[in-house]
Amino acid sequence: MRNIGGIKKQEAGVVLVVALLLLLVLTLIGVAASRGTILEQRMAGNQQDFQLAFQAAEAGLVDCEDFLNQVALPPFTDTNGRYQGDAGVPGHVWDDWDKADWQSSKTRPYSGPDIQGVSAEPRCVIEQLAAVAPPGDSLASDIPAQILMYRVTVQAWGASGNTVARLQTTYKR
Repeated sequence: MRNIGGIKKQEAGVVLVVALLLLLVLTLIGVAASRGTILEQRMAGNQQDFQLAFQAAEAGLVDCEDFLNQVALPPFTDTNGRYQGDAGVPGHVWDDWDKADWQSSKTRPYSGPDIQGVSAEPRCVIEQLAAVAPPGDSLASDIPAQILMYRVTVQAWGASGNTVARLQTTYKR
């Protein structure tokens, strides 16, 4: 009988150690799960912010296209968001869209209804491209029919100023 009592005393501390190890493992699993949830919440928040910026950019694109629908357009003097020529030409003011100062007077401000939740209103640049001849015509004729083409580029921001969406389209007038 003495042996049995001695064994019970040695086993009594093992249960505590096993229980503490199980609690440690469960804690680690809980921490890993909460970190995954936090990461998913951040990703969802970033996606929502980008969608807000994208919708603002679409609104800015519609606003700039409406500007091009005027009967008489103001001259394209390389100011106020109206530029003559192609941004692909070296030395052009808009060679690098990422380094451009979108908040300056070099861009055209958004003039539509307020967009809720954005950190800044969208801004656009309209470039008048070279005229093209309609299908079947030539620009070399005496009175060439011309199709005027414009490149419209809009940049918009989401709720945080770090989220940016940029859209570009070619507009025929």
